[in-house]
Amino acid sequence: FIQCYKRNQIKHRLSVIKCAVMIALLIIMEKH
Repeated sequence: FIQCYKRNQIKHRLSVIKCAVMIALLIIMEKH
């Protein structure tokens, strides 16, 4: 996630949001 954030931080904020969403989905999947 950190690598994804650093890569997209300069390019597009939307890409950063996508990275955060992916991590959130992974966490949710792990809980269920």
